[in-house]
Amino acid sequence: MNLNIFFIQLVAFWSAITLLRWRHTPKGWRVIAAILVGVLSIAYGWVPAAAGIISGSLWIALVGLPMMGIVHVNRLMTQERYGRAHRVAQVVRWLHPADGFVEFPSVLRGLELAQDGKMDAAIARLSRHQSNQSGTGRMATALLYRSTAQWDQCRDWISHQLPGKMALSDPSLIGYYLRSLGETGDLNGLIQGLDQFQRRSKSRDPRILNLCRLYAFAFCGQPAQVKRLLEGVLSLYPQPTREFWMATATQAAGADAIAQGQFLALRQRCDRSLQQAIDWRLAQPPVDPQAILSPASAQILAQIEADLAHEHRYDIRTVLARRNAPITLILIAINAIVFAIELWAGGSEDSIVLYHLGGLVPEVVVAGEWWRLVSATFLHAGWLHLMLNMLGFYYLGTFVETVLGSRKFLIAYFFCGIGSMALLTLIATFTGATDQLIVGASGAILGLIGGVGAISLQGWRYDKAKVAGKQFRWVLLCLGLQSAFDLVTPQVSLLGHLSGAALGFLIGLMLFNPRHQPRFAKPRWIKSAQK
Repeated sequence: MNLNIFFIQLVAFWSAITLLRWRHTPKGWRVIAAILVGVLSIAYGWVPAAAGIISGSLWIALVGLPMMGIVHVNRLMTQERYGRAHRVAQVVRWLHPADGFVEFPSVLRGLELAQDGKMDAAIARLSRHQSNQSGTGRMATALLYRSTAQWDQCRDWISHQLPGKMALSDPSLIGYYLRSLGETGDLNGLIQGLDQFQRRSKSRDPRILNLCRLYAFAFCGQPAQVKRLLEGVLSLYPQPTREFWMATATQAAGADAIAQGQFLALRQRCDRSLQQAIDWRLAQPPVDPQAILSPASAQILAQIEADLAHEHRYDIRTVLARRNAPITLILIAINAIVFAIELWAGGSEDSIVLYHLGGLVPEVVVAGEWWRLVSATFLHAGWLHLMLNMLGFYYLGTFVETVLGSRKFLIAYFFCGIGSMALLTLIATFTGATDQLIVGASGAILGLIGGVGAISLQGWRYDKAKVAGKQFRWVLLCLGLQSAFDLVTPQVSLLGHLSGAALGFLIGLMLFNPRHQPRFAKPRWIKSAQK
């Protein structure tokens, strides 16, 4: 695969996914997807040899760079580094001057001022953007209420002044709405609102969803679940914020004296915004969840806890956050070292170099050089081949190794890599194509995709995990797209990829048993509420 073909596939895939998700994609990205489709089509008709380079360069400028900036801004906001987020957002608004990003830096400046204790200036800044008509305007209004701890007014504004069920479908608003319900003691409204948000929103941002879950668990007095979130998918939040929510959960669980001590100690070393939140919490302590929650709400909360446990086990994004995969990193390092040896020996795309370093030639393997079944999986023909394989290997390998453990992961990796090479050798022997040179870890990496599919299918069947079922469907889609790309891409082994995926699926079924995974007990008071 050369760079031109890679960019053609990248632009076509991204544009197709964006346009297929038309209803759930902001207008700015839809317009960009349509432009890219037009440019790719025209360029492919005029200069097919450069169509990918042309459309790919445009994709980098219109999609790649803005998305990197937006991800960085969101990360900085999560860390509550509003000053840095404001400066980065000023650049992003020029890269993507749509979907509310033009006004967004000013909103971040308001948060920065509030964090520095300049409340009058912060309120004045946020007031400029107040509006019920745009997402940025609604966020600015909610931030005004949050900055001044006016949770009663925030709840009333969202409940009575916004149309319909907007709060339950607007990702930029849902967190403020659910928190306002928890802060004002409406735990049933909080739990049922979270449940409706999960059902209504088809493109849930996991960061927003887990923040809403944090509010639910904290106000319902479940410190263990709050701790799991804050040590896992919400670990980016700064230490004072994490301490605040742990103390809130402790207080709601009934340990009021302990929580008050934690709040008072925290108040001495936090910023002005968090001090106001602590003052509100001390003046308006959480209500007793055992006295407030209805049986229906308790059942929903138990299901949310089960969903969280399933995601902790099966969701690839949640598992990646734990980053417990040393063997994956070692194998990536070995591939990089072998690639450096290729360059030193004369070139990574030189067939003679690849052959002497251990590339797989079926007739040579049949003649007795079986070691090539292993060595060929560590060789790559060019920078692009190596980078794409290692990028996929990092994400897939981290997930599979974390779920299976390092020993089983190593077994699965070599089983898929060597097995796919052996099957290619066998097929080549029967078809007479025994003089071809084969290199790459693609068979092993597609085996990891098959392994993800096996783990997800097992979780769907035995644990009834919704996230596992969704992930299994994504695996099938990825394999279908990969096969389609392989059919139109020269010098790519479709059989090698499919055989690796099939072997990965089989070994995944053998090595992963969800019935041997730890279970998570429900709190006693939730069990009693369900009876």
